[in-house]
Amino acid sequence: MTNSSSSSTSLPNLNSNNSSSNILDSVASNIYIFDSIHINNDVKEYRVTRKSKTIIYPFDYILYIILALHIFYLVINDYFVLNSFMFILLSIVIIIRLFLKLFIVREESLTVIRELGVQLRKKYYFIGESTRFIEKPKIQSIIINEGISRYRVTFYMAFLVEGKQKMVLAFDDLIPRINVLLKIYRGTRSLMYGEPEE
Repeated sequence: MTNSSSSSTSLPNLNSNNSSSNILDSVASNIYIFDSIHINNDVKEYRVTRKSKTIIYPFDYILYIILALHIFYLVINDYFVLNSFMFILLSIVIIIRLFLKLFIVREESLTVIRELGVQLRKKYYFIGESTRFIEKPKIQSIIINEGISRYRVTFYMAFLVEGKQKMVLAFDDLIPRINVLLKIYRGTRSLMYGEPEE
């Protein structure tokens, strides 16, 4: 995850209220919403949003209940709570889980600007957002790459950028399915290089 920009160029705040298509796409066990937003003839935004509004899962509730029951047990038996190994262990696990939730991505977007380049943006649940802009002259190629993750094949859209050893991935946290990636890929190439979208 990179918060740095490959260019010092800043983009205007693009208002994207006019959605041209909404497609529900299920990835693994999570449901995402895909939006293709036509801002004008030179700017298009592709957005993948996590549909679930909650980041507290049943396992978290189980941990909270166990911790509460353990504290109740310690209090009624006149034990000092901080001397309990179980209390300290549960508290550490809960704190670590809450800390990791700070970095859960709520939304990823790719804004394509015909003459300037592309802006990649990630919005998190708690820590705001990060953006990265890649200038059009620095983009050597736009590809769809295949990778293996957790015993399954996943597809990534990537930019080969001049002067960078690694590919710059788009939608690397929410990872849309291949049919959505192809729509984004074709739309991006169409706007950037004038290729046919279909």
